[in-house]
Amino acid sequence: MSGGAARGLAHIGVIKVLQEEEIPVSFISGTSVGSLIGAMFAAGLNWREMEEIVRSVTWKDIAQLTIPKLGIAKHERLAKLLDEILAGKTFEQLAVPFAAIAVDICTGEEIILNSGPVAKAVQASSSVPGIFEPTIIDGRYLVDGGLVNNLPVNIVKEMGATHVIAVDLNLNIYSLEPPKNILDILYRSYQIILAIRKRERKNADFFVAPNLEDYNYHDIKQLDDLMICGENAMRVHVKKLKKLF
Repeated sequence: MSGGAARGLAHIGVIKVLQEEEIPVSFISGTSVGSLIGAMFAAGLNWREMEEIVRSVTWKDIAQLTIPKLGIAKHERLAKLLDEILAGKTFEQLAVPFAAIAVDICTGEEIILNSGPVAKAVQASSSVPGIFEPTIIDGRYLVDGGLVNNLPVNIVKEMGATHVIAVDLNLNIYSLEPPKNILDILYRSYQIILAIRKRERKNADFFVAPNLEDYNYHDIKQLDDLMICGENAMRVHVKKLKKLF
């Protein structure tokens, strides 16, 4: 499950189809918002529970502006909120094996987070450089895994998956509309970097790419429309998936 900030709500639409069609999922990996939704999925939440949670959340619940030093905002609140949602679960307590992807900003090394507290790992995977401060785990300064692996197909294969469904939220990143604020500038710059690397898509057995060109990266009030986009993109593959399983 790829990163994509507020666009990540489309992941819930994908999960809705998987659950309604009873398509089995044995391993989950996610980057940034993909790690957030992926963690809830791995913990056993259904799509209706996720929808209800997201509908009640505002940016104030997950981020706090700070004097710029290593980022313009802190998001320990995200970890606290997710810890409450998951009842403090560790990776070892999840219903489905799960991995979150982050990057050590000092070394550029990809960090696969798959043990210990889930909420802190998701915070690290979601620490978008320049927007959120890095998350410190075991002395490492970790940031958004999208810098090196935004669509972690290879990770679930290493976990044991034989067939991979990859959900990419960044196929349509360009907009002719001028940016409206600093968040627009930062996210658009970041997504241009992501668009350069397309190798991950080729390694997936089922490539799900919701059409999100009309949706920005910071408006979490787009839930209904984004869920529909995710659902529509996933339903294209249902017949072939059901035949496979």
